[in-house]
Amino acid sequence: MIRQVIYIYMGNIISDLRQRRKLSKKTLAHDLNVDAGTIDKWENGANIRMENVIAIAEYFGVSTDDILGTRQH
Repeated sequence: MIRQVIYIYMGNIISDLRQRRKLSKKTLAHDLNVDAGTIDKWENGANIRMENVIAIAEYFGVSTDDILGTRQH
């Protein structure tokens, strides 16, 4: 249950980053070398492997802590 909440939270962050850059799911998927459906799944709370979290963080120029929601302010 807690794990699913974390994935949903991460999906919201990914969606927000994508929308701030005015990127379509298709464009982001192409740039990350995944299917557009994968982006949709991630944004809707599907499991994201750590290697993809790292790729997303690098792509958007943020830390993995930002994606995971673990950054201490």
